[in-house]
Amino acid sequence: DALPAISDSMIARPVYLHPSAGRESLKQRLTSEIQSGNSIDLAVLRLSLYDDLVSEYGQQRVEYAWQECLLQLHQMFGLPTFRINAQTATIDITASSNVPLETLVTSSDISAAIDAMTLSIDDMQWNLPFEVTLHQAPVDGSTVASIEQDRNLETEESRLIQKLHRQRLLDHMRNDGFLFHFQPVRHLATNDTLYYEGLARWTGLDPMSPPEFISLSQSMGLGFALTKMLFGVFCRDVKTMLKTLGTARFSFNMTLADVLHPDFQAMLLEHCANHTINRRQIILELTESENLDNREMVIRKLSQLKEAGFQIAIDDFGKAFSSLERIIALPLDYLKLDSLVMKDSDRPEIQVLLSHIVEMCHRINVTLIAEGIESSLQRDLLRTLGYNWGQGYLLAMPSMPIAWIHEGQRNDG
Repeated sequence: DALPAISDSMIARPVYLHPSAGRESLKQRLTSEIQSGNSIDLAVLRLSLYDDLVSEYGQQRVEYAWQECLLQLHQMFGLPTFRINAQTATIDITASSNVPLETLVTSSDISAAIDAMTLSIDDMQWNLPFEVTLHQAPVDGSTVASIEQDRNLETEESRLIQKLHRQRLLDHMRNDGFLFHFQPVRHLATNDTLYYEGLARWTGLDPMSPPEFISLSQSMGLGFALTKMLFGVFCRDVKTMLKTLGTARFSFNMTLADVLHPDFQAMLLEHCANHTINRRQIILELTESENLDNREMVIRKLSQLKEAGFQIAIDDFGKAFSSLERIIALPLDYLKLDSLVMKDSDRPEIQVLLSHIVEMCHRINVTLIAEGIESSLQRDLLRTLGYNWGQGYLLAMPSMPIAWIHEGQRNDG
C-alpha cells in the first residue's frame, strides 16, 4: 500500500498515496505523538471537486493527477505525506528542534506550491482546485476523522470558540489543573460510610463541568490521557485520606472507552503501586448511560479488573438499559440507581420499579445504592422499599479530602 518515497529517507519521510495505508499510518503517528504529550501540525489538502472531476475526466486521470501532485510536493519539501481518503491528504509540517527556523514549511507554502503547479496528463494541463488548511492536533482533534470533517459546516466563529476551549483544556492538563472532591455513600439508617466517590473538579476561574471537559478530551483524542492524569491525582488524594481513614474504600469514574483501552488496567496497577494503595480499596464506576454494543468484550475487561482486585460499579443505572436483564451478566459489586429516577419516586409505578430493582440485586448479590437523595421523604421511602445505601446532598455534600480527614479524626476521638 505504501509507495516508495521520492526523498532519500523512506523511513523518516514517507509518502503514502493509497488511502488505506495513509489512514493507518497517520492514525499511528497521531496516537504515538499525542500520547507522548506532543503536538502535530498538519497541512490538510482537500480536493472538494473530486467527484465532479471524476465525472468529467474519469477516475484514472484524476487519481494520476492526485498522486502526481503529492509526489511533487513531497519532492519539494521532503515531508511525511498521507493520503487518507479520495478527497483528502495531509502533510506533516510539525516544527522540530533540529530544523532551522528559516526552513520551516507552513500551510501557506504548501498552498503556494500547489497554485504554481501545472500537471501534464494526456496532453492536458491540470491545476487542481485544492483547499489547504492547517490542522493542529490535539487542539483541532487527534483522530483521522477529525481531520476529515467538513469544516465548511462550521462557522469561523464556532471553530475559533471550539479551538479556544480545546487549547484551554490542553493547558489545564499540562498544568495539572484538576483536583478531587469526595462524596460518601451513606447507610440510610446508621449514616455509616460504604465508600467515598471521587469527583474530578476543574481548578481556577470559569471552570468547565466534568461532562464538558471529558467530552472535549474525547473529541481531541485525549480521553485516555485525561483519565490517566486524573487517576494519578485521585491516587494522591486517596493516599492522603488513608492516613486517617485506613480501611476506607474510594471510587473512580471511568468511561467505556477507558475500559476498552489496551493500557487501562496496566495504568491503574502502576498508579496504585506508586502510591502504595491496596487495589481492593478501589471501586471503578462505569457510567451506564454509555452504549455497551460490544458487551462480551466489556464483560471480559471488567472481569480482568475484578481479578486484579478492583471492585466494579455501574453508575447512573436507569438511563440506558432497556431491561434489567442486560446487566445481570456484568461482573458487578455495586449498582447505583440514577438520580433522575428519584425525582419521580412519588409515583406508584416508579415505586414498583424501585422494589423490583431491590429484589433483583438481592438475587444477584449486588449492593444497591440510590443516588440523588435530596429530601428526608425520599430517604424514608427508600428505607421502606428495602434500600440500605444512598448518596445525595441530604446525606453529605461533595467536599475536599481535608473535610473527610477531619470527620475521621472526630470519629476516632
